[in-house]
Amino acid sequence: MNCKFDLDLYLKPFNSYGMMYYETALPIKGEEIQLLYPVDRIIAVTNYGLDKTYKEGEDYIVKNNKLIITENSQIKQLSLDEYYLKEPAAIPINVNNKRCRYHFADERYLMFGELDFMSSKQIAVTYTHPIMNVLYTQKEQKEKLNRFFSKLESRNNPTIVFYGDSITEGCNSSGTKYGGNVKPYALSWPEMVFEFLKKKYNTEINFVNTAKGGMTTKWGLDNYLERVNKYHPDLFVLAFGMNDGPLSKEEHIKQIKEIIHGVRKDCPDSDIVLISPCVPNIESNWYDGNQKTYYEEYEKLDIDNVAVVNMTKAHLSLLERKAYKDMSGNNINHPNDFLARVYAQAVLKVMGL
Repeated sequence: MNCKFDLDLYLKPFNSYGMMYYETALPIKGEEIQLLYPVDRIIAVTNYGLDKTYKEGEDYIVKNNKLIITENSQIKQLSLDEYYLKEPAAIPINVNNKRCRYHFADERYLMFGELDFMSSKQIAVTYTHPIMNVLYTQKEQKEKLNRFFSKLESRNNPTIVFYGDSITEGCNSSGTKYGGNVKPYALSWPEMVFEFLKKKYNTEINFVNTAKGGMTTKWGLDNYLERVNKYHPDLFVLAFGMNDGPLSKEEHIKQIKEIIHGVRKDCPDSDIVLISPCVPNIESNWYDGNQKTYYEEYEKLDIDNVAVVNMTKAHLSLLERKAYKDMSGNNINHPNDFLARVYAQAVLKVMGL
């Protein structure tokens, strides 16, 4: 297997292509791994870095469309006590027993870690599958981005500004400092979008990412003049919400609209891509809040030259078939490389690409 990040493979749309590359999972002893699609044939099971390949029949088997790790497998598996900790770690994250997949008589704490803490324990599965729609399909809205695409197609050196929280900053993509800068060295989802556009249109694009970890939409409203307007973007990609959990959907969307209005005041020709947040891990109360409701207000928006990416529905559709731990970079609120690919694919789908 190729252990290097491959932009073309990572951005192949899941729903329209009968081959899944590098779908990730976190093995736990006694659990069968549910993949996103029914399996026709396993091509390879590797470590997350894609440089160690495991053997079918020795390290794993496939039964009833599920991946089962064998007893003497080289694939490392966590015990339940390693995943649901009996003692709190440096950052104690209580498990919500009412929403946990297991019921524990004692107090438990959820495994958590940044950089490559999670990815070092995950595997990647490449397999063929029936073509079927299991992931929420984004609505194409290229017509709302016509001014940006006009500059792009005329090779007029357009500028894209990405603005949001840690997810937009790049946590925990493997090829960034926030993901440990480890194999397979995958780009963050904003960089994937940027590199795709640059390659497809064979032109230079000014890439600016002023997202900052831990920030709320209120911070975004307080800082857009310095972090967005001064760059005069032709395309402005706005993605807050994960840290807004205590806010109602009405409070959240009010601030989003104010950011859009403020950017448009100085940059009236900016086209905008607005992204609803993915959801936090509901097995803990730490980040869980109203994030999963915000998309309802996003869908009501009808603003000229503002296209909406519904990452909330995309993530929820994945969670109907995959465990949260299988596609998270920190087990709480950050995507790993797999979910970052879904972000990039969703943005490109909305762009009509």
